[in-house]
Amino acid sequence: MKKLKKIFFIFIILLAVDISGVVIFYLNCISYNRDVKDLTECDAGVVFFHSFDKQNQLSDESKKRLDMAYQCFENHKITNIICVGGWNWKYPMYGSLKMKKYLVSKGIPENIIFNDTLSYSSLSNWREACKIIDKNGWNKILLISSPTHLPRLMHIVGGSGYQISAVTFHPDYSYIEIWEESNIEFAKWTAVSLFPEKFIDKFKNFLRLI
Repeated sequence: MKKLKKIFFIFIILLAVDISGVVIFYLNCISYNRDVKDLTECDAGVVFFHSFDKQNQLSDESKKRLDMAYQCFENHKITNIICVGGWNWKYPMYGSLKMKKYLVSKGIPENIIFNDTLSYSSLSNWREACKIIDKNGWNKILLISSPTHLPRLMHIVGGSGYQISAVTFHPDYSYIEIWEESNIEFAKWTAVSLFPEKFIDKFKNFLRLI
């Protein structure tokens, strides 16, 4: 009986620590939800692919990121847009190309939208985005993604030498979704911090979403 009490007590403590961590993490996440009009003008916005739905179309989360990029362009906060991510052998079209077509369908000129065809994770997303950024001589870069994704992205791009800012859409997640997403992102953030990028690339099939 005493052992069960100890186990229960430890469980409660761990749960309390986890919930506290989620609250702190999520407050950091929503700090990137700002009025587009308050953003500094940037050379380019980098939009990160989220996922496909069951019909092999862009998921709602991917579209929310793209709609945010559209708002930034319409308010003259970004001059160019870079779509990255979505490489997957299962699908006939790269996610980043579908993202580009989505933005073109909303009226953004095709010639100012760039996309990669190789990246499959946040690390490789940024690596491929940097190639496009450097090729065009841009420096002021705006990261556009989901709320819980941005803290890890800011960690990944740290020390890149660019002037980096970030923005996200207003979150509409349930408490359970906030708890799940925050814990998943923290685990990925930890992996990115502990393992060298070459290791993650080598075992990309196991660490696919990092």
